[in-house]
Amino acid sequence: MRFDMVITGGGVVGIALALSLERCGFNTALIEKSSLSVGQPVSDRKQVFMLNLASLEFLEKIGSMDQFPRESVQNVFEIMVRGDKRGELLFDSVRSGLPRLGVTIQKEDLVRVLRNLLPQSQVTIFDEDSVDQVKWSRSHVDIKLSKGSIISSDLLVAADGVSSKIRKLANIGVKLHDFHQVAVVSRLIGRSVNGVAYQWFQKAGGVLALLPIGTSEFGVVWSMSEELGVEIIDADPNMFEQKLKNLVGDDLGNLRLSGPICYFPLTSVAPLSVVGDRLALVGDAGGTVHPMAGQGLNLGLGDASILTDVLTENPNLGLSSKLRKYQRRRSEKVAIIRHVTHGLHKLFSSNASVLTFARNLGMSIFDRSALLKRAAISIASR
Repeated sequence: MRFDMVITGGGVVGIALALSLERCGFNTALIEKSSLSVGQPVSDRKQVFMLNLASLEFLEKIGSMDQFPRESVQNVFEIMVRGDKRGELLFDSVRSGLPRLGVTIQKEDLVRVLRNLLPQSQVTIFDEDSVDQVKWSRSHVDIKLSKGSIISSDLLVAADGVSSKIRKLANIGVKLHDFHQVAVVSRLIGRSVNGVAYQWFQKAGGVLALLPIGTSEFGVVWSMSEELGVEIIDADPNMFEQKLKNLVGDDLGNLRLSGPICYFPLTSVAPLSVVGDRLALVGDAGGTVHPMAGQGLNLGLGDASILTDVLTENPNLGLSSKLRKYQRRRSEKVAIIRHVTHGLHKLFSSNASVLTFARNLGMSIFDRSALLKRAAISIASR
């Protein structure tokens, strides 16, 4: 069986890319080791994403945004960022001339809608199957699946996650950066808010983000030292609640846990290249960054959008040239986010009093500059 495009990995980015390419007229196949049926359980289903404006525009193009029940999508109009002293920074959609800064949505709702769209498309699905072998040639890629099928494609796209098997088969190396932190995730119920997301930067590099879901529930992503993370996971949940209250104060009422506490280690992965011969890496297969900026999924959907654009822009341009163009565009975007997140992590990891004063003063100065805030929102939204 011959295809124009074969995508491995049926997560959010893989499905969205498959739908996008199919709508552009490409004969597209999607390979996923798990079942892609609508009723199949979603791993980490309560995970909360904040989608920026560029991600929303891309999802609208593939016809998904009008499929969500209104109550499952929460508009974010303000983002309040606070330092470890009195530093404070407010991003406001109204003052920025935007209808909203983004939306929050649960992973299970996003995956369910995308899976619903697959049977309505012409995407060929190989689910509950996986790639066994890949053979690259000058004219195509041959892919042998674990169930015995052999398919070929003009382009193979790896959307198979941070430990990408396709990336390894292509012998693409990676640079790893260990933050020596873990991200603790859970859910909270607190005082009703109207589209406001919160973020606290702490000394020693901790970052707490509360993302609104509905009117009074929040998704929690708290990056912290490995030692504190293990202590919280092993302790009574009341300890986690109390530490949150000590940091947040009374701003959001009497915060109470409404879900289990989970955690995962924080590292960033940077492949030496995100393209190869008839190969492109997207999403986490193409690299990860620190979650403090909440840009992980946005970067992945940005990859899907950029790759769709370069593959359809100029029919006279060869595939290798298009892939180089994809790598350039993607690298520019990821480099900005990676430098910002790594820089902020280093800045807030220091307990030096002069840096503590400088970073909080810097936040307050930044807050008074409409120009700087517009520039920051522009970067985060694209």
